Amino acid sequence: MGVAILDIDKISAADQAFDANFYYILRWADPRLAHDQERKSMPLNEVWHPRFLILNQPRVWASFPEWLLLDLNCGVSRKDGHEEI
Repeated sequence: MGVAILDIDKISAADQAFDANFYYILRWADPRLAHDQERKSMPLNEVWHPRFLILNQPRVWASFPEWLLLDLNCGVSRKDGHEEI
């Protein structure tokens, strides 16, 4: 798993809150998704995937379509970006 904070727009010490944009990537192997193409993509809702939760989040907006990338070695990647307020 990798996470990158792209931008912190606002920090409120009084509210103990912040606005931020971040990007993450999750990678895992799933032999059930074997295929013969060099790269393949599938909608997130058609494949088992680990849940990624952000605790104590008041509001979150996804920035990218929810797709998985599959490689020839049964590797699966999920890339996503979010804006949290």
